[in-house]
Amino acid sequence: MDGLKLPIILLVVVLALGVFLFNPFAPPKKGTKVQPEPAKVTEPVKSPEEVIKSAQAALEKSDFEQVVKLLEPHRNSADFEIQRLLGFAYSGIKRFDPGIVAFEKALEQRKVPEVGYSLAYLYEITGRVTVARMLYEDLRSAKLPPRMERAVYEGLARTSAFENDPRQTLKYNYELIKKYPDSPEGYVALIKLFRHLGHTRDLPTLIKAGDVHQLENFDYNFWLGTIYFDTGNFDEALKRFQRCIKLNPANSTPYYYSYRILKRQKNIEQALKELEKYHRLNPLLPHIFFEAAIDAKNEGKILLAYKFLRSALTMDRILLGRDDKGAMQAVERQIKSKGSELDKKFLTAFMNYVNGDYKIAREQIIHLTEAVKGTEYEDDARRVLRECDLLEMQDVRYQDHVRELQRQKELENAARMQEMTVKTEIEDETEADLIKRKAMMNPNDLRLQYAAGLKLARMGHIADAKRFLDSAIRLNPNILEPNYSMAKILIHEDNLSEARSYIDRALKINPNNSQTLSISADLYLRNQDFSQAKSHAEGALKTNPNNGEARLVLAQIDLKNGDSRSALQQLNMGLEVERDPERRQQMVRLKESLK
Repeated sequence: MDGLKLPIILLVVVLALGVFLFNPFAPPKKGTKVQPEPAKVTEPVKSPEEVIKSAQAALEKSDFEQVVKLLEPHRNSADFEIQRLLGFAYSGIKRFDPGIVAFEKALEQRKVPEVGYSLAYLYEITGRVTVARMLYEDLRSAKLPPRMERAVYEGLARTSAFENDPRQTLKYNYELIKKYPDSPEGYVALIKLFRHLGHTRDLPTLIKAGDVHQLENFDYNFWLGTIYFDTGNFDEALKRFQRCIKLNPANSTPYYYSYRILKRQKNIEQALKELEKYHRLNPLLPHIFFEAAIDAKNEGKILLAYKFLRSALTMDRILLGRDDKGAMQAVERQIKSKGSELDKKFLTAFMNYVNGDYKIAREQIIHLTEAVKGTEYEDDARRVLRECDLLEMQDVRYQDHVRELQRQKELENAARMQEMTVKTEIEDETEADLIKRKAMMNPNDLRLQYAAGLKLARMGHIADAKRFLDSAIRLNPNILEPNYSMAKILIHEDNLSEARSYIDRALKINPNNSQTLSISADLYLRNQDFSQAKSHAEGALKTNPNNGEARLVLAQIDLKNGDSRSALQQLNMGLEVERDPERRQQMVRLKESLK
């Protein structure tokens, strides 16, 4: 007992110290301030009227996020003003679907034209053009401010064109240009419609009115140019495209049309000038630039030919195989005799790219990267590097493919060697075992996999048959026979849903195959879909009138419909051509039941 006294005393001392130091009920020590808990400030709850006023003020400042923040908690409210404000705010932050819902709720409360127009416009820009057009039509009967009335007519003109309804497009766009001749939308829409319909009889009248108000409008002149171009009136087309260039020199398309017209008119020098301007804005027509390079060479404009060739050959490597009529040789002579040091270095790299030495070309272009910055070669250098990288990746993929072929060949050789050694060891091997072994030793032989599947199915080895047919489908998913053969086995197993998936795949490969169609018809018949069964059976017979399976399906359908005479006729025709014993037996039984 004396031995326990010391540990007990020490334990008591430790407990006493702990209580003294960490006592939660002890009064605070002198000199330490008790921190009061901060009082929670509660914001006064705003009334709905105050919330709406705040939202209106935010909308005036185009602070759409703030409007949504204020009003989203009230989005289920029936208040007109809340829904109106939400509609505009959602639209402002490109949340069009909630905006449509808000405007619809607002319109239920009050028929305000501003809300109706906003809703129609949202319908239009989200692709619901028919509903938008109907709403625009309703708005015409309301009393609208002048600007909104014009916007409604323009909306009708646009939506009728989007609906591809020529009659409505003519009606609304003629109304638009009559009421608002300074609006370009009506003229442009009518020109597009005339171009689409090949209708030019009323074009002079439209142009006479349009030139008064729209002569300085780019779209009006451009679309007139295209309709003149399509109808072979190249002089007028060129005038319109030249006007477009004056109105908007940064748009590349009029330069391209001008080039094509001038080239047709054999004005090659001026045509090349127009194409050079196009190239400066949009160097993305490789085939056109390749032909233009030959024209430029013939005109003696070698540096321009070089510029066009660089664009063409770095954007489409197929053009490397075409005859450039000596353009590249002329470029080489010119650069070597009169070019700067940079010209010569870039030409060397470019010629290596042209000749297929892309690894050397890539290294040379990388060394020239700093030198070509800010020059006309900068974009060409970037494209050469991109094409060289693509070629290198293709080369890597090809080498991987070659290695995989070599590996498969080695596996096949090893399998053949194994077959030769196993042949002498196996004495009790059945025919089915031999078929399976041969197929397993040649896993990439599609014909052998398919043949093994068919033979094993006939022998009753269904699981193995399915495995080899699946292997054949894996080797070539786009071959027809393994798919419908697998479907036949699955029908035999009464697995109709899986059989349907294989037949659907086979129909995608060849929708007119008689065998596939007759199996499909049988599946539809089993699923009681008589109309589809009849359609597919008739399709099978159209391709092959000697399809006995299709005759049997039609006979069964006729029997279901109570037409025993037609059923008997189909059975007689089927028995004449059918060679499958099981199906012949079905036909005979069905024929006897009709007697």
